[in-house]
Amino acid sequence: MKAILINTLYNTLRWYVSTGIFDRLAGLVRQLTRAEIPGRDKRAQVIEFAEQEFGLIWGEASSIVIDAIIAVTRLKDAKPT
Repeated sequence: MKAILINTLYNTLRWYVSTGIFDRLAGLVRQLTRAEIPGRDKRAQVIEFAEQEFGLIWGEASSIVIDAIIAVTRLKDAKPT
């Protein structure tokens, strides 16, 4: 049931953000998850990437979307317990 919920949330976010940018952001999150740098620096890199992709950042709404992408990507990639 948990996997179905995570996949549904992942796919909904993916559709909402648009497939191309979501996949690129999720890929960056996956890459940074393995990097040995502080979390705030990882988040800054994701925001910088999003700014470059969109040409601008949407303020607080973008932070919410980026946080959701990070959380859902981590959940989807987490090993089942």
